[in-house]
Parts: sequence; C-alpha cells; structure tokens
Amino acid sequence: MRRKIAAWAACLFFIGAATHAYAGVADDVKDVLLGAPEDSSGSGAKGLEADKRNIREAAMAGVNAVVGYLNPEDAAGPRFRVSLDSASADLGKFRFERGITLRDSDNKTYYSDPVQVSGTEFHREAVIEFKSAYIGSAYYVDIVISGLTEGANDIVIRFDRQ
Repeated sequence: MRRKIAAWAACLFFIGAATHAYAGVADDVKDVLLGAPEDSSGSGAKGLEADKRNIREAAMAGVNAVVGYLNPEDAAGPRFRVSLDSASADLGKFRFERGITLRDSDNKTYYSDPVQVSGTEFHREAVIEFKSAYIGSAYYVDIVISGLTEGANDIVIRFDRQ
C-alpha cells in the first residue's frame, strides 16, 4: 500500500512540475512578444513590441500560437508578431506568407507580407504586415493561421478594434 501511495505522490509531483514548466514557457513567449528588457535596448526593435492588452493566445493540434497586435491604432498596414510553439509538430516547413491571413469584420481577406522570420522546427516567430489592408471601418480583425499540421483546423485569433 505504501508503494502505491508513493507512486501516486511521485506522479502528482511530476504533473505539477510539468505544468509549472509549461506555464513558464508561455510566460517566456509573452516576454518576447512584449519586448523583454534584453530586446528593447535600442537595437532597432522599436515598434516591434506589443502592449499586454493586444496579445492573444490559442492552441490547436499541439501548436500554441501567441499573437501580438503591434499597431492597433493604425488603420493602414496592420502589423503583428506571431509566435508558434510545438513539442511535436514540425513547424520548419510552415510559410508565414501563405499560412497567415487577416480577415476583417467586412469579411475581406488579406495575405501577409513577412517582415522578419526566425526559429527552428519547434519554435517559429515572425513579424508580419498586411500592407494592402485598410481596416479603418472594421469592428474587429481575425488572424487566421492555417496549414500548421495536416488535417488540423485553422487557428483564429480575434482582436476587437472599437
């Protein structure tokens, strides 16, 4: 009986440690999106930080997406920082210019123009811009991330504008 209790206690400890480690990873990703102190030292990263109110998270098919809206006050050329993390899916083949679109409340769709792309197969990040988009009258915009893994649904992240 004592062995069973010890085994259950070890399992609960492991689950707690794994949950804490995962929460820490999400916080690290948010720090990157917010422009953590080491990134905002005047190294040309001006305008690439997102306010905490303009960050959204979603997950689908083992991929965690964190999106920061970089210029919510501008109606032309909306820009976003997109961070994709996965422990199992290979994100190395994901193409930001084809896989991420912007859809506004008028159901207009715009394709992205990646400005900066970095990362490896399990963590990819990009700053994307929708140069052709004018969203002045839109009540909201959706970032639609598709084609992350075969057969998975799209990740849709909404930002209210008004």
